[in-house]
Amino acid sequence: LRDSIINFGENLPEQELEKAIQETKKADLCVVFGSSMSVSPACDIPLMAYTHNKGKLVIVNLQYTSYDQECENSGGFRIG
Repeated sequence: LRDSIINFGENLPEQELEKAIQETKKADLCVVFGSSMSVSPACDIPLMAYTHNKGKLVIVNLQYTSYDQECENSGGFRIG
């Protein structure tokens, strides 16, 4: 068995990370489920939909994140 979890301190696979960045820059909506949005570089990817393409950002999470204000700024919202 092989897991697909990236543990703390491990790097994301470069090819998958680059594809995620390119696709997010084209998105008009990015929905984030259950994330603290505090681990880089993954936490920076959803914001790219808003900053590069004027897309909306929606965060569904029980705790507040440092990106909650960006949801409002983008015309999106936060649930949780």
